[in-house]
Amino acid sequence: FVDCYFAMSSRVRLVNVTRVHPACAAAAGDLELAFFDIAQVAKIPIQRLFFFDGPGLPPFPSVVSALRSSLADTLAVFFPLAGELAFRPSSGAVVVDCSPAAVSSGVRFVEAEYMGGADDMRRLAREEEHDTEAFSQLVPDLDVAQLPARVLAVQVTRPAAGHGAVAVGVTILHAVADGQAVWQFMRAWSTASRAGAAALVGLVPPPTFDRSPILQHPIAAELSRTFLRFFAPALPLVGNQITL
Repeated sequence: FVDCYFAMSSRVRLVNVTRVHPACAAAAGDLELAFFDIAQVAKIPIQRLFFFDGPGLPPFPSVVSALRSSLADTLAVFFPLAGELAFRPSSGAVVVDCSPAAVSSGVRFVEAEYMGGADDMRRLAREEEHDTEAFSQLVPDLDVAQLPARVLAVQVTRPAAGHGAVAVGVTILHAVADGQAVWQFMRAWSTASRAGAAALVGLVPPPTFDRSPILQHPIAAELSRTFLRFFAPALPLVGNQITL
């Protein structure tokens, strides 16, 4: 499955876009967000950028293959990251839709090329004053202007000339994962990439996504609606209609 996805900028060229699905499906539906999650809906996504270099770095196709397969294994454990953020008009709830229909769209996996050599990418990573414009082009975008919206995207970028340098960018919606959760996911993905899917069985502590203890609060639903109106008055959008 390849998207019709056009050039991102003059400094980064699109190579390919595919979709990654969890290695095994989990029976899941809606994961309702709690009111403290709602406060993050309108915030910009969390983005993390990692540079890898050295003579032992495998060829780019091997890197992509390893990252794709290990991401599929990791998504099977962090299943909500394979879903999408959605609004339920009947209840006024914002949820992570983990239904088969939502998960079937997959996590967008972008392969890109930085318009420079491997040495240029190394300098970009090592300079004390970061080139924020270049950095922003090495992480994928997530369109959250309206719901439903995907919650995770990945970009892997190689240099246009030379070898031995790769950048991996990750974007996750803040309403679904806080800073610690993002690092837990990244550590798990790194573990799966190095040691295989079996290593994920030993995750301590295992991830949990259940908000039910918080949702049992007597005014939890009221707080969620209030927070949504306050923090994201333009959301949720369904098509061109504002549902609030």
